[in-house]
Amino acid sequence: LDISELISDPRSSPFAKALGSASQILVVPNRRSSVYTRLWCVYEAFLAQEKGKTIRTAVRQKWRGLAASVATVLVTCGIGIGGAAAFRPPTEKEGYVLAVAVWVLLALSLLVRGSHLRRCIHWVGAGVAAYSLLQPDLHKLHDIAYFIAAEVDLVRLSAYKEASRSLINGFEGSVIHAKCSRPADKDAIWKDIGSDVKKVDDTVDVLIQAKQSTPLWSHLARLAYPVRDVGFTHWALPVYTLVAAAYHGYEGFTDRVDELHLILLVVIVQALWCMSLLCLHIDRRAFSVLLLEKAMAVYLFAHGVIICMAAGKSEDMYAMTGLLRSIYSLSLGGFVFLLSGVSPLLVIRVPVIGPCLVEATLRHLRFHYGRSLPRCFKGEQ
Repeated sequence: LDISELISDPRSSPFAKALGSASQILVVPNRRSSVYTRLWCVYEAFLAQEKGKTIRTAVRQKWRGLAASVATVLVTCGIGIGGAAAFRPPTEKEGYVLAVAVWVLLALSLLVRGSHLRRCIHWVGAGVAAYSLLQPDLHKLHDIAYFIAAEVDLVRLSAYKEASRSLINGFEGSVIHAKCSRPADKDAIWKDIGSDVKKVDDTVDVLIQAKQSTPLWSHLARLAYPVRDVGFTHWALPVYTLVAAAYHGYEGFTDRVDELHLILLVVIVQALWCMSLLCLHIDRRAFSVLLLEKAMAVYLFAHGVIICMAAGKSEDMYAMTGLLRSIYSLSLGGFVFLLSGVSPLLVIRVPVIGPCLVEATLRHLRFHYGRSLPRCFKGEQ
């Protein structure tokens, strides 16, 4: 079949017209060589960035690795429950210590992005949470649900990273080196791309780093914000939020009647935020989850401090700390919920605070910190 006449003008070719009507572009990597060593794939990336399309990478899920990771977390949970049953359940004082330990581990899991370190945190956290399950006043089912979901996220992320490595296999750093079998097509494509080679390079680079390429991530990358893995949506925290909301709602109706109105507000805010994720664009959804992860880490550290203050104190003191936790959770959840509907490009326009907030949301905690000072301390916006 000779299609040379159909593609003689790249701009009016059938695939270019189909791409123009598509809402998203799916890139299917080749393990042998990067698709961006081929000029027609480069032209596809050029049209996508020109029309502001979302580019995603097709991945092959690792079902065996997923099953093995979940099974390992469940084994650690079994060890924790078995240890508590074989020896003795934790006392009330030990239960507070275990609760704080789980919250610290959960906060570290939200902040750290090293896969091996996170996996160790999940194993230890699930085991400690399971050990405290037999303590009647400290239910840890939502913590265990988080650690299981976080393991699933790790396996999913590794699949995306493998796909990203396929995109750079044989790629020489710029699309200028892409090849084409027909000289006539090569001349026509380069004539259409013109001086926009740098924009295409940036689009491909963002796709490799962020695991997706959208106008939002490309704009933030041009402003030198970190975009590594930011396009990957972690679903562990939404799962944790939904399970915790269900537990807090049940707890409010059964045990804490005096705080029922506050608890219901917290549950409503948590449920609305989770449902709103499904309505957001894919990049805004990922940013919203990243924002909540950082805010949740702060909340967990503060929650640990409040619990330590209430440990061993009177019932009135414990009730007061519970009220403070509800108010803090409500205000923090409301802040994140409202900010989820705002574009990061609008947030960075707020002097000092905006750039700091966006960079803190996008940056991951690593032991080898590459930059000396965040942009908010350098006066950059």
